Amino acid sequence: MPTFSAIYKDGVFRPEVPPDLPDGTAVQLTIVTPIIRLAQTPLMGQALLDRIQAIAAKAKPGPPENTSENVDAILYGVKGDPGDVR
Repeated sequence: MPTFSAIYKDGVFRPEVPPDLPDGTAVQLTIVTPIIRLAQTPLMGQALLDRIQAIAAKAKPGPPENTSENVDAILYGVKGDPGDVR
């Protein structure tokens, strides 16, 4: 028996690809809906704020190392470092 996917719209099942069946052929349908799994339900309100605060608490204090203030050290290394190209 052939298996094909269809879209149900306006009370009619429309095959995504036309089946090789003559017009008027009686068929029996078995409905299998795709399972859509979300990683988790979206966070909103206080739950979202709590998650953001928990992530922020793990952050390293102070300015990030890769900022424009450290561009020379990032590009050329620090004097005495193995990556120093000065």
